[in-house]
Amino acid sequence: MAKQAWSALVTAAVLAAALLFGGASPALAQPVIVSCPFGPAGSGDNLDRGFYVTNYQAYSLDTATLRYFSSPGGFYQVTLTARAGSFAGPLVGVASASFVVSAGSEVQVVFDFGDAPVAFGSTIAFSQSFTGPSGIFFNVGTGALGGGEPDPCPGVTETEGTLPPLDTFRRDTVGLVLTGSLQPVPLRTGAGGGAVGAVAVAAAQQAQENRARAAAAAQPAPAVSAPRTGTGVTPPNTGDAGLLDRSGSRDSYLLGGLAALSFGGLGLLALRERRAARR
Repeated sequence: MAKQAWSALVTAAVLAAALLFGGASPALAQPVIVSCPFGPAGSGDNLDRGFYVTNYQAYSLDTATLRYFSSPGGFYQVTLTARAGSFAGPLVGVASASFVVSAGSEVQVVFDFGDAPVAFGSTIAFSQSFTGPSGIFFNVGTGALGGGEPDPCPGVTETEGTLPPLDTFRRDTVGLVLTGSLQPVPLRTGAGGGAVGAVAVAAAQQAQENRARAAAAAQPAPAVSAPRTGTGVTPPNTGDAGLLDRSGSRDSYLLGGLAALSFGGLGLLALRERRAARR
């Protein structure tokens, strides 16, 4: 009886686990948006270097995958911060990961940003911080220091530091994989990356609109040729005389002169007649 009861208990536990973990559909992984090859293990840069991605072809930042090498080994916690447009731009999201690295080995780490919304085609700048023993480096991919070779991963750039807006160029790429949504995602208002992600989307869209306006303003004004009008167009007279053209003004002056001469002549005739009558 004891064996039967124990067997029934184990069976019930297995069924419960199957219902709990196997009954629900796993979350669908987002497609890869950026994939830059990783370089050989055992080399890399300090985590105070930054990197950024331009023309990001997705509506969200879901995950970022990096590799870390440690000479002493140990337990580490790395925090990866993503911002829109620059190293001081609106916050897209913050993701942290804890892991153990054996001395002299490399480990691959996935940072989960939870589908934080971003503006399609925008720039995303990444900075890192860590706790743990010194001597940890991140894989910088296959791009040569200072560039000078064919870019192995267009659109991804490592920088000397993280000074805004995008610090100073260091190399053409880092070892990196980014996933995100190819469809617009809702601008979440809950805690975490979604709430600040909405701010990043609005800021990035505003920046794109500002760049479009600046580009339009830089275009030369189109030349407009007025049709020929013979002798030209005489602007209206808007002085004290009102709106009279040249011909109207000339006719008015002639009529006024004739009237003055007529009245003057009549006045002279009347004066002569009065003088003659006195004599």
